[in-house]
Amino acid sequence: MTVSSGVVDAVLLVALSAVTAQPIPRMLARARWPHRAPRTALVAWVVTGTAMWGSAVAALLALGTAPQGGHLLSNLAGCLRDCADGRTPLPLYGSALCGGAAGIVCWQVTQVVACSVRLARCRRDHRALLDLVGTVDPDLGVVVLDDPRPFAYHLPGLYDHRLVITR
Repeated sequence: MTVSSGVVDAVLLVALSAVTAQPIPRMLARARWPHRAPRTALVAWVVTGTAMWGSAVAALLALGTAPQGGHLLSNLAGCLRDCADGRTPLPLYGSALCGGAAGIVCWQVTQVVACSVRLARCRRDHRALLDLVGTVDPDLGVVVLDDPRPFAYHLPGLYDHRLVITR
């Protein structure tokens, strides 16, 4: 019995997903260097999460398209050709696995959009509060809060960002 290239691809992708889901995040959480290089640490976390989700989606696609007989990319191309020719490229289980992959991608996109909307709403509310309690200093281009403790921060925004300092 021979094992399809798509199944081998799926096994390797599941292994990558497992490594990026557990050992790498644990190592990053215990590491001491992120305190010295927070931007690099943030990139490492984002790359790890993206690799985990991406490999999980690719594993589902590899298993779903395995009946095509080749590796993942050639199987996907074959499925697209079959669909363009009006043929059903996959059995029911293959379509279900590919649908699961599409579902994961849709869920992730929905989460990113929902988080972005919540973040934009919080920043809008924060800007409105700053406009109520702060004083704009046009010479410095900042919002000044009346507080004796030294403090400064930036509230990002495309067109309406705020630089905030205390007296």
